[in-house]
Amino acid sequence: MVETFVVSIDPITWIPTTDLAPTGRPWPRGFRNGNPGDFDWTAKDKWQGLADPPLEPAPRDGSRRRFLRTTAAVWGIRICFRDLITGQDRDGETTINQIIPEWAPPGENNTERYKQIVCKKTGFAPDQQLDLHRYEHAVPLVKAIVDHEQGDPGYYGLTEWYPDEIWDEAAKRAGLKRRAPKPVTQDRDLVAGGTATVLAGVSAADSLGLVKQFVEPGSVAAQLVGVLAVVALVYLVVRRLRKRKAEAA
Repeated sequence: MVETFVVSIDPITWIPTTDLAPTGRPWPRGFRNGNPGDFDWTAKDKWQGLADPPLEPAPRDGSRRRFLRTTAAVWGIRICFRDLITGQDRDGETTINQIIPEWAPPGENNTERYKQIVCKKTGFAPDQQLDLHRYEHAVPLVKAIVDHEQGDPGYYGLTEWYPDEIWDEAAKRAGLKRRAPKPVTQDRDLVAGGTATVLAGVSAADSLGLVKQFVEPGSVAAQLVGVLAVVALVYLVVRRLRKRKAEAA
């Protein structure tokens, strides 16, 4: 973000506090409304975070009032996520080819071009099956949609429309599931097997010599340690050989 963003965008709601962007251009309508997906408002809407009144002010360009407003951008992004999830769960819309025509009907938009742009930005194929309950699928898709709806953020002096913390909070409020990376754990069998491999490579003479270091002094304690060492060695070697035999079966 450019340093001047704080004087023109509220850092809490992430809605512009001025009519003009740092570049002197009017902010996009959806960005001003806290509605980056450009959802129409209807009286039946019960979305969380709707502003009061929920219908946008009269647009400066004289066009009709049609889009909803939210109190913070995180709510507007959440609407995008929840709309996609509803489309998947209720109507089975899980591919870009299915989603974009519903989002941007052909009668009002160049839907084919819209799909191409979204595919390019996300890296998803047009007919790739997506799980819109998953963070890894839904967030890139909505980011691409927002970029298309609002335009290039660089045109307004920004590097991106919203920071990562806004996306993460909106995803959490929408109930998206994020796959946690698999924890790196130490495999006890692997450690034991590795030890056995090392010990199995020691010759019988070397093993005997190693044990003699403990046995030859003649003390009871030394003899006990030696016996335990032999038992441990035999156990590890036998375990390793059984594991190799099972893997080969």
